Amino acid sequence: MKIILTLILVFCHFQILATRMAYTTNIKTIVYADENLDIPIGYIRAGRKITVGDNNLKTNTITPILVAGRIAYVQIKDITFESNGSEISAAPEIKDHDVDMLFLTDEDKLKENNFLTLSLGVSGTGTQWEEFNSSLESESEKKNLSTFRLSLEHRTSLKSYGFSIWLGYMNTSTDIAKFEAPLIGGEYQYRLIQTKLISIEGFAGLQFSGGAKITMIDGQISKSVMYGTDLGVRARLFPFSTFGFNASASLFSNKITNMDAIQDDDLNEYTFSSMGGAKIEFGISYKI
Repeated sequence: MKIILTLILVFCHFQILATRMAYTTNIKTIVYADENLDIPIGYIRAGRKITVGDNNLKTNTITPILVAGRIAYVQIKDITFESNGSEISAAPEIKDHDVDMLFLTDEDKLKENNFLTLSLGVSGTGTQWEEFNSSLESESEKKNLSTFRLSLEHRTSLKSYGFSIWLGYMNTSTDIAKFEAPLIGGEYQYRLIQTKLISIEGFAGLQFSGGAKITMIDGQISKSVMYGTDLGVRARLFPFSTFGFNASASLFSNKITNMDAIQDDDLNEYTFSSMGGAKIEFGISYKI
């Protein structure tokens, strides 16, 4: 028992010697998850009293700090130390009660870590669109769908996942028919690989159009409702910088319902019920 008690006292003494008090002096003292300061995980407001490690690292430029039971790091230039446990002479005014740390993460604020992304792409149309045109004696060669999307994305380096909502448009045409559809959709993203330079993510999305339309060369118009899914993988360059770039490959599948029939010269009626295929997109993003 005496040995255990002695060990506990030594451990506690070590812990006391291994830490010291400091005040944050920067408006936002950034807290990092790694010693290289590559992964910011949040910030501390100015004028907060915090407990930091007794040993500085990286040639006295950073010091460790405890965050939610894990070791994190702050830059020494953002804090001022107490001297021998006494109050520092230039301590900023603390308006709140003294706490070990008030930790705020950017992830909690949906108004931050948001990106506008513009994407252009091409995709297959599916066999039913081709059969529809063949039945109406189209002589056009096979054409792809052109796609356009403007997305509002919320993603942060603190988490491996993100999400987006978007507005878009797709269209294609042959010598006898033009198909077009305004779209709205949402997407869930999960990052498989993440660095400051690149990231690779898988994504799953839903999309909907209440105004899909086919316009025939003879003036007939067919309206329909379209909805479906989009599953794929995306690579990003500079994923969390002000400007970034991305490329994606996916498979999408859309169901078409409530379609008005198109008639040929013999009054035969034609419709189709699906559209989809492989899709490739390229985009540019801007952090807002």
